[in-house]
Amino acid sequence: MKLQFVALVAVGVAASAASATTEPLQTYLSSGGSTTLIYTGNGTAGFTGQQTVGNFAVSDVTVTSNQPVSPTPSSAAISGLGLNITNTSDSQATLDIYVSDNGFTFPSIGPSHQMTVAALASSFSTSGAGVTDGISMTVYADPSGTIFGTSGPSSTGSFLFVKPTQLSSYPGVTTDFNFTPNYPTPYAITDKFAITLSAKAQTTFTFYNSITQDASPTPEPASMALMGIAGAGVLLLGRRHKSVR
Repeated sequence: MKLQFVALVAVGVAASAASATTEPLQTYLSSGGSTTLIYTGNGTAGFTGQQTVGNFAVSDVTVTSNQPVSPTPSSAAISGLGLNITNTSDSQATLDIYVSDNGFTFPSIGPSHQMTVAALASSFSTSGAGVTDGISMTVYADPSGTIFGTSGPSSTGSFLFVKPTQLSSYPGVTTDFNFTPNYPTPYAITDKFAITLSAKAQTTFTFYNSITQDASPTPEPASMALMGIAGAGVLLLGRRHKSVR
């Protein structure tokens, strides 16, 4: 993990400990261990045009966030459109992209006390990618509400581009998990993307991160059997009561 990211997490932890206030959406890019770019905004973060991040040229990063408000069950999302990334160096390199927002609130209604966090990266278009190039995506849910927080549960998905040149033919990478927020404390969602590309290779992709309320859990077979035994007992007692009369 990059030192800059560790510093950001430390700042986020201190801010969270001092206050539970909502922070702006933040997008953080790093490559080469030294170069970082941070963009913040209320609901939207990013830039137009092209920026240099270590070994990469990155164009038109636009990330948006829709924060759910209790008690309405949420289908809110963090999403990014058309991220265009090119490795300008003469060797394989990795670009890390972090996206984080807090202030998400667990609905106070519903049959379950859990939420499902899901992430999808898709619509890949590549040029010059090698067989060891690919993407890894990890999504975190921090119940303390710490921006860039990683103390809560997480899940990771990844794949390799496999062929040197392949356009818009990848099914996408998905990952999801369940978690129980510390209601009513607002929680944070953080996505990390690690994009590895060969020299001069390029890729574009979009991503979507959803948060939905779980339905009531389905009774396990053992629980259903116990319910059946209990029901039979009640029925038997009823029959005995009638026979006494």
